Amino acid sequence: MQKLIFTVLFFLGAQGAFAQNGVIRCGTVEYEAWLREQGLKSETDAQFEAWLSQKIAEARLNQRTENEVYTIPVVFHVLFRSGNASENISAAQIQSQLDVLNEDFGRYNPDTNNTPLAFRPVAANTGIQFCMAQRTPSGLPSTGINRIEYPAGTTFSQSFINNTVKPATIWNPSDYLNIWIAPLSGGLLGYAQFPTGSGLPGLSGGTNANTDGVVILHTSVGRPPQNPFSGIYNGGRTATHEVGHYLGLRHIWGDGGCGVDDFCNDTPESDAANYNCPTTHVSCSTLDMVQNYMDYTQDNCMNIYTADQTTRMRTVMQNSPRRASLRTSLGCIPPTLRPSAGFFSSADSICTGGSMSFSDTSSNQPTAWRWLFPGGTPDTAVVQSPTGIVYANSGNYNVTLIVTNASGSDTLVRTNAVRVVSAGLPAQLNNLAPVCVGDTLIELLDGLPRGGTYSGPGVVGGRFFNPQIAGAGQHLITYTPAGCSSSDTAFLTVNALPTVNFSLPDTLCVSAAAVTLSATPAGGSFSGLGVNGGQFNPAGQSAGNVSVIYTYTSPAGCTVRDTEMVVLRPRPTVNFSGAESRCINEGNIQLTASPAGGVFSGPGVSASGSMNLQQAGVGNHAVTYTFTDGNGCINSGTRNVVVSAPPTINFGTVPTFCVGGNSVVLSFATPSGGTFSGPGMQFGVFNPSLAGAGTHKLYYTAGLTGCTTLDSVTVTVLPRPEARIERIADSLRSATVATAYQWYKDGIAIAGATSRVYQPLENGLYGLTIDSSGCNSVLSPVENFFFTSVDLVRNQQIVVFPNPSDNGIFRLSRGGDAPLNLELLDAQGRKLKQLEWNGTQYELDLQEMASGIYLIRLHDGENVGQVRLIKK
Repeated sequence: MQKLIFTVLFFLGAQGAFAQNGVIRCGTVEYEAWLREQGLKSETDAQFEAWLSQKIAEARLNQRTENEVYTIPVVFHVLFRSGNASENISAAQIQSQLDVLNEDFGRYNPDTNNTPLAFRPVAANTGIQFCMAQRTPSGLPSTGINRIEYPAGTTFSQSFINNTVKPATIWNPSDYLNIWIAPLSGGLLGYAQFPTGSGLPGLSGGTNANTDGVVILHTSVGRPPQNPFSGIYNGGRTATHEVGHYLGLRHIWGDGGCGVDDFCNDTPESDAANYNCPTTHVSCSTLDMVQNYMDYTQDNCMNIYTADQTTRMRTVMQNSPRRASLRTSLGCIPPTLRPSAGFFSSADSICTGGSMSFSDTSSNQPTAWRWLFPGGTPDTAVVQSPTGIVYANSGNYNVTLIVTNASGSDTLVRTNAVRVVSAGLPAQLNNLAPVCVGDTLIELLDGLPRGGTYSGPGVVGGRFFNPQIAGAGQHLITYTPAGCSSSDTAFLTVNALPTVNFSLPDTLCVSAAAVTLSATPAGGSFSGLGVNGGQFNPAGQSAGNVSVIYTYTSPAGCTVRDTEMVVLRPRPTVNFSGAESRCINEGNIQLTASPAGGVFSGPGVSASGSMNLQQAGVGNHAVTYTFTDGNGCINSGTRNVVVSAPPTINFGTVPTFCVGGNSVVLSFATPSGGTFSGPGMQFGVFNPSLAGAGTHKLYYTAGLTGCTTLDSVTVTVLPRPEARIERIADSLRSATVATAYQWYKDGIAIAGATSRVYQPLENGLYGLTIDSSGCNSVLSPVENFFFTSVDLVRNQQIVVFPNPSDNGIFRLSRGGDAPLNLELLDAQGRKLKQLEWNGTQYELDLQEMASGIYLIRLHDGENVGQVRLIKK
C-alpha cells in the first residue's frame, strides 16, 4: 500500500483529543504541543520521522534481525486523594493491567479471533514485554507500585501532573517506564510522552526527561473483575494505546485526513478517529482498521498491532534515548538481600533408629547451607535439604541451619526440633474426617507420633490421599511411624457426589423477560452473569454465550456444580434517535426509520409513522419506533421531535452607540438566540465605527430553521466628540463643553482631575479626554506646561525637586556656582526672606511655613528669574 508522506506533520489541531460524550480518549497530541510551548522539546515531528525512517532503512540494508524479547520494567505511581479509597486502586487491578499489556504486545490476547481475516496477515507479536519493577532506583526491593496520597481537594489537571507531580515522583526514565495512575480531570483517559531521536544537531533531546512516561485515568486501568469500574474503556486498552505512543506510534489516521500518514504501510488510510466499534466503516476507499490499538475505539474492539508498527517500536527500542537503555535496565531483577534462615522437618517425632528429612525454607536466595544435627548420623550436611538423618537413641535434639549468600549469612537454632522415642511406642491413628469424591489431594496428618507413612486405597506418596482414586465408600488406612515397629488403622469415608439436574432454554433474546430458574435437588444456588437469586435476566447482558451455574451441596457436605450455556441473541439494530425540528405550519410529516416494518408511537403519530403536527402541538414530543426481528428479539429507538411556532419578536430598550465605542453582541431582542444583520454587523457583533455616525436599520431573524420570523429596528450611532485644550492664565481648560472630563499628565490619568478647568501643579505634558452623551473622545493634542523658564548668566537652568513638596524641603540645583540672590515671596508677592546661594546645590527649608504656593525670585545682578513652589 502506498501512502503520501508529508514533510511537515500536522500533529495538532481540531483533531487533537476528539472529545466524545465528555470523554477525551487520548491527550498525547496536545501534550506534545505543550512540551514544545514550554521549550522542553525542540525536535519537530518531521525531524523525528526523518531520523526514524533512516534507522529503519539501515536495519533493512544490513539485513539485521532482532529476535530478542525486550522486557521493560514498569513502576506504577498511584495518585489518590485522602478519604477516597476507590482512587487508591488495588494491586490486583494494577497486575491485571500488566497482564493486558503483555498479552496485547505479545499477540496472545484472548480476543485475537476478533481480528478480521483481511487484517490477520499483518498482525504481529511485537516482541516487547513488561515486568513490575523489582527494585527501586536506589536498589531496595519493590513491588513496582508507588502510592502517593494528596489532599482531598486536589485537582489532577494535566498542568498539575506535568509541572508538580511528575518531577517530584519520577523514577529514572532511562531504567523504568513510569506510569502515573490518577483521577484525571476534564474527562481525559490518558496521554503519553513521545520518544525523541538521536544524534540530530541542535535538538534538546533529553531536556524533558523529568516528565517522560504515561498517564492513565484510574478507572481505565486493568480489566474486570479486577477493575471494578464500569464503561467501555475498562479493559486496559488505554494503557496499550498510550504505551504505543511512548514507543513511537502515531494515531492510526495520522492525525489528519486521507493522505496523511501514520508511517505504517500495513495500516489502511483513514479520514478520522473511530469511536465505539464500527467494524464495517470505510473511509479513504478502504476498510478502516478499527481494531488497531492506535484508533479511538472502545476497549473490547481493539486487538491488533501490525508488523510495520512493530518495526517502528523495536527501532525506537534499539536507538532512541531513554528507550534503548531500558533493554539493559536491572529494574526487573530483585536485589540480593542477606538471607533469613528457615526450615521444616519431615516429622516431629520418630522411633529410635528412624530417620528424618529437613527442607530448607530460607528467604532471600541463599547460595550455601550448613546443617548441624547433634545426636544424628550424619551430624552435619551442606546440601540445601538433607534426607536420611538417623537418630539411634531416645531424647530431644537441637537442629542448626546456617545459610549464606553474597550479602551475608543467618543462623537458626531450633531447640528440641527432633523428638526420638522408644521403638516400642504404640502407633495411633485417630478417626479420619470424611471427604467427597470430587475433593482435591488431601494431606494426612492424624497419625501419632507424626512423621510416619500411610498406606491403603487412594494413598499416594506415603502421606497424601486422593479421593478420586479411592472412589466412594469406606477405605481402611494404615499408619506406621518412622522407625517404629507398630502401626494403627482407621476408616476414611469417601462420600459420593450428588446428581443434579438443571436446564435453560438454548437461546434467548437480550430483550426477553427474566427466566425463573429451577433445579433438582432443590436447595442449591445459582450464579453467573444476569443471575439474581432464582432468576436469569437477559436484559443488560451482551449478546453471545452466557454460562449459568447451579451449585448444590449434599447433606454429607459434597458440592457439585452444573453449568448450562445459553446463547443470547442481540437486539436488532434500530436507527431512529436524535432530535428533529419541525414547524407547526408544515401540517403532516412522514417519519422514517430502519429496518422497515416496525411500529411508530407518540403524540399525533400513527403506527405507520405519519405525524400530524397540529394535533401534536407546539413542544418536545418523544416518538418511539419499535421493531421485532425474525427471532422475536425486540429493540426500539426514540427521537425527540421538536415542534415550534414562528416566534414573535420584541425589541426592548435600544441603546445608543458611539463611533469609536466597543464592538458589542446585541442582546435587546427577544426571543434570544437570533441573528442581527445590517450596517456595522460583522461575525455576529455590532461595530459602531464600521456602521458610522447616523441612524441605521438592523434586521433580526429568530426561530428554528424553517420556522423563523424577520423584523427590523433602528439604532443610532453618535459621532465621537473632539477634545481640545485651551490655556487660560496658569490653568488649562477644555475648549468643548462636555458631560465628563479626564485630565492626563505625561499620558497617565490624573486622579480626581475631572473638571473642565485644571490648574497644573508641576511641569509636564498634559492631555484631555471628554465624554459627551456617553461617547468618549480620543486623547487631545498634548499641551506643554512649565511653571518657569529661568535664564540667568551663562544660561544657567534652575531645577527644583521635589515640587510639590510634602514636607516643605525643596532642593535646588544649577549648572554653575556664581553667587545668586534669592527672595522668598508668598502668593501675593510679599517678600518673606532674603537668601544667598553659593555653589551648585541649595536646600530651601519651608517646613515652618503654611501650605500653599510660594515664589523664589533669583537674580545675579543682571538677570532675574523666578520659580513657583508648592508646599502641600
